[in-house]
Amino acid sequence: MSRSRLHNKLRTNEEYAAITKFLGAVGLRFVLHAPTGSGHPFLDIDLPHGGEPLRHHINSTPRGNGNPRAALSKLKKALREAGYDLGS
Repeated sequence: MSRSRLHNKLRTNEEYAAITKFLGAVGLRFVLHAPTGSGHPFLDIDLPHGGEPLRHHINSTPRGNGNPRAALSKLKKALREAGYDLGS
């Protein structure tokens, strides 16, 4: 799936919108990747200290709405575990 098709598919996904808005607000760059195999699409998030990017999967259900609060909570937990506490 091309990046533009993937972005068009996810632009109505509330979880994706919440995650990208949060990452933009805190100044973290990311790259959207298509799913590998039959999995979900994911973001590679560049961390300020460099090194390996943080890989964060995005739920991509047919309806695509999901639970944005839970998705943000999961992302913030992953960032804390990587050494970046960006608030609750």
